[in-house]
Amino acid sequence: MVCVAWKSDGAVFVAESVEEAVDAMRDASSFTAGLTREEYMARVATQAEGMSGAVVETTSARRFLETLEDAKLITLDRTGE
Repeated sequence: MVCVAWKSDGAVFVAESVEEAVDAMRDASSFTAGLTREEYMARVATQAEGMSGAVVETTSARRFLETLEDAKLITLDRTGE
């Protein structure tokens, strides 16, 4: 089980895997719902760097979430993973 919460607005996403969590994050916004997972991660990484200078990796859903957490943009709980 993976639980992700954006620190900016408190939106929470619970999923069975990190990939499903990223997809849920993507699908929650009408601005990104039509993107592939890779396109979504690239867009978020670009926005994060522009807004806070954070470097967010997009090589995998796992690294994407881990680096978002390292940048203090989300909280990440991987209980039972």
